[in-house]
Amino acid sequence: MRAISLIALLPAVLLVSACGGDSSSDDVFVPPSTSGPVSGRAVKGIAQQAEVLAYQRVGGSWNQVGATLTDDEGHFTFASGLPAGVVRLVVQPTTAGTSRLMCDAASGCGPAGLDIGDIDGSETFDFGETMPMPEGFRMSAIIPGQRPANYQVAITPVTHLMASYLERLPVALEDTHVAMASAQIEALLGVDEDFLWQVPPDLTDADEVDTASAGTLHHALVSAAFAELGGAEPHTALNTYAYRYAGLAGQLPVSYGSSMHALAAAASRVLAHVNELRVDAAETPLDAAAPFESWAEMDGTLTRVALTGDYNPDNLARARLSLDELDLYLNQAGIDESGDFLATQAAQFSWVNNSEMLGLLQTVLESVGAVVMASLQASAADIPGAPALPPSLDIGFVSEGLTATLNTTTTPMQLTIAGESVLGQTANIVVEITPIVGGIDDGVLTYTLVTGEVSNTQQTGSMQGSLEVEFYNDTQGITDFLVAYASNPDAINDPVMQDKLVAFVSALHVRASIEGEMSLASTSEPEAALTGAIDAWAEIDVPALQDENDLLQIQLTSGYLESPNGDRIYSLEGSEPALRITVDENATLDAAFGFEAFTLPPMEVTASGALNGLDELVGSIISELMEHETFDLNTILSVLLDIDISLLDLAGTGTLDIFEETGVKHWDFVLDGNRFDATQPNSTENALSFYLVSLEGGFILSGDEPVAAVTIDWLNLGAAIYSIDGQVDHYYAGSVEELLAVLPVELP
Repeated sequence: MRAISLIALLPAVLLVSACGGDSSSDDVFVPPSTSGPVSGRAVKGIAQQAEVLAYQRVGGSWNQVGATLTDDEGHFTFASGLPAGVVRLVVQPTTAGTSRLMCDAASGCGPAGLDIGDIDGSETFDFGETMPMPEGFRMSAIIPGQRPANYQVAITPVTHLMASYLERLPVALEDTHVAMASAQIEALLGVDEDFLWQVPPDLTDADEVDTASAGTLHHALVSAAFAELGGAEPHTALNTYAYRYAGLAGQLPVSYGSSMHALAAAASRVLAHVNELRVDAAETPLDAAAPFESWAEMDGTLTRVALTGDYNPDNLARARLSLDELDLYLNQAGIDESGDFLATQAAQFSWVNNSEMLGLLQTVLESVGAVVMASLQASAADIPGAPALPPSLDIGFVSEGLTATLNTTTTPMQLTIAGESVLGQTANIVVEITPIVGGIDDGVLTYTLVTGEVSNTQQTGSMQGSLEVEFYNDTQGITDFLVAYASNPDAINDPVMQDKLVAFVSALHVRASIEGEMSLASTSEPEAALTGAIDAWAEIDVPALQDENDLLQIQLTSGYLESPNGDRIYSLEGSEPALRITVDENATLDAAFGFEAFTLPPMEVTASGALNGLDELVGSIISELMEHETFDLNTILSVLLDIDISLLDLAGTGTLDIFEETGVKHWDFVLDGNRFDATQPNSTENALSFYLVSLEGGFILSGDEPVAAVTIDWLNLGAAIYSIDGQVDHYYAGSVEELLAVLPVELP
């Protein structure tokens, strides 16, 4: 009896010993097979003499359970079968370097050099020739435990996209998840329902093409499209598509980047090339272009494939308690599939979008520059040996028609900017200033905007307030430097002065505080105004880097902002600060604010959270940016969207209160890593968990079951929620392209 018990425990012991990631073929746990030998085919072109590894999920790791090789036709067999349950299959080159790929790209697969695969000696791997399998090549498939009788397994780019999608699901994979992923890729790429169990033909073999079904032929053409896109590195194109498809939670861009349009064009070129060869051989051309033509005619920014699959109705209903509330309020605000929200909101600012506004902004910026210049010129009074300041100084630095005059006889000195500029801007600005050298020497710089008015035929802007800059470190070094530089600009090259400047910056501890109010109104309709008030400060403490204190602190103590329509966001009285951000190697945020906007009932939000590992995240972004030759907006956005989501180590809590006439609705939220939990309204019971898998999408779970996918459309400033019952909800603020198109781009 004891011996029998030990034998019964042996499989469990072996299973535990196999844990720890994707184990190598030297340490393979082989569970009992539930079937006989399992065969299949690896096709992207045909994968020859390649390794095919089988893995099964144990806990959080994939553990290797089998290995075999493909033959020269891409076929493989696991002689001992495959275990029950979900299995992942991966095709990769052998360490011996003998693995090859058949080139099925119409444009060829890159330079061949002296490789033996270059049969025609063209020094290029042409269609029908073999190339060495790139070292980084990986192509996978994930299959369910429930499989057809006498099945064969396909491992292709299509199955690779599906597997990448499944890898991002934040669940222990089961057959229902595989079926959901299978239906998603089937609907997107138009492959057969049983594509996992198909054996696609070798497009370079006319006999195989002749006998292929329409479904397997389409499967092969889609797979070959990645070779057409990737050339010498087909796996690069494949992995880029797989990353985007999984990150978008089962969708693809329509016309940009790794898009349906690009895939359609590549597949069409492959099909055209195959047909050319068939015509040359007096064979009937293939009639397989229709799907690719429909892809090429797609419009919009992202595909819109509904999510379908088996689910527990109770789980979906629980999630929809909060999703339906979200839908109610977003639609009430006008954020819906129409994407008209921004245009509707912009209408209240029609008097702002013109060249006169640019002229007003230019005048404001010139006035800031004049304040700085006046503060510098006023510092002459603090420089030993300098002549006495005249009663007034013409500062300049403003457009023709305006004057900027510093009155040095008042305490504090006053800068007045007045007149009407050639830009049509009328200014009446009075600023009390502190000379920079004397102020820094005293440790405080203060600037008070007594009067601040700029107007034109379209807009009238006004502002009052103060800015105070307080230094907590010794400022003698910087004042010595400024005095020396004012007397002799060559002092900037003096090593002694440079050392003083470096010492000052290294010890810098400064706080800037701002308090004031503003308005920007239509000149002809003063009641159409954007108004606001602010009480805020920001503090930089460079020495804090040495003792793990906060390098940067930003606090918005109180304030409000109100639009011409009466939409208003404001700090909550008694819950200050409205916003506080601290930054060192981590970052924290605390917020408490309310808003009454877009015809919605009043709402109040509180939030407290942290982004840990900020230094690692920033380092990763900079490293990625440095690999690019240009730093335009598209490059920056591309790098940001490709951030490894695991670097976003987030933690926090939040609340939302909505003050309906019938009572208050309350929600609690928790943020943990890439997971966002939301309760049911007026309850502590969880309604849903949203798992962000990239900055472009994620999955909503309820009861630990996927019940929806979320795709974020940055080009339309919105998102779509695809519920597993097929319901789709779209929420778009508006097109970024259209928004930018209406902005004036030239200064008057």
